[in-house]
Amino acid sequence: MTETLPRLLLRQSEAEHPVLWGRAAVAHFGREFDRMLAQRVLVEEAPAETWGLCSDCECGLDARPIRRINGGLVAVCPLDHQADAHLTDTDIRSFRIDPAVLVRLIASASGLDPIPEEILPGLWRLGTIAGSQVVFVVLSVAASVQPGLTGMVTKSARGAALTLLVPTRMPEATRRHLDDAGIHVVAVLEALGEDSSALFALRQSMLVPALAPKLRLDRTRLLVSLFGATGTLSPRSFKLLGVLAEAGGVVVERRNIEACLWTQPADKAAVADVVRDLREELAAIDPRGKDLIETKTAKGYRVALDASEIALS
Repeated sequence: MTETLPRLLLRQSEAEHPVLWGRAAVAHFGREFDRMLAQRVLVEEAPAETWGLCSDCECGLDARPIRRINGGLVAVCPLDHQADAHLTDTDIRSFRIDPAVLVRLIASASGLDPIPEEILPGLWRLGTIAGSQVVFVVLSVAASVQPGLTGMVTKSARGAALTLLVPTRMPEATRRHLDDAGIHVVAVLEALGEDSSALFALRQSMLVPALAPKLRLDRTRLLVSLFGATGTLSPRSFKLLGVLAEAGGVVVERRNIEACLWTQPADKAAVADVVRDLREELAAIDPRGKDLIETKTAKGYRVALDASEIALS
């Protein structure tokens, strides 16, 4: 399947001086390609006069000269004419990609700032989403490893949460450094949507990091993770928390708690005692745990979290 034109342009833009050659572009010639030319994302250069060397050539040249021979175009190898490359007029066409114009299209299609600010060479601030998440983009690998990038995006975000869109070939060490700095890092190509009617639109769900569960129960190892802190509970408290967590924030009636904890009916005070013990043990893991279990008078108890904030394994 042919790669879409937006993806092709973004992939080529990872080079320091991005160029799209006619051989790769020809599959996309048409209305969409003409629009890229009209918007100056692509600027056609003069036809190439030289071509790349053979992979193992020892001629000492920087490139093979292109000659027109018998009506055809040939990249001539001075040492072995069997290694000559036969080209077409389309092959030697080239189109310079303007990253600044490409970034403006991405921002506009994604409902961000129509004129993104370039805060370092090759690094742009696209705008803000989801109320406070600030989004930046760097297209080329060279720009992604320039000194001062981490400090500049952090300063520009002014304390807000931030997302940095990066090239797929960014070095892993650089990506780890950004992760360690608390920056949500996403490859531009991963964030690019698939809607052909909205070229270059980003999927905003990719721009905001998934929230870690506030409560996680590991029922195999009997561990509880609460707001990032991990600890253990007594067997009865763990069982009660499991019952409440499975309800996903919905109230669990006292009679259902009784049925899960005891084989014989228990009185109201017994359930209250177990809930009190659970609250104390949760508070020992994280002080916020003391308010995690809510009492619904004459009805039951619930975990004071949404189902999306609870994970069971």
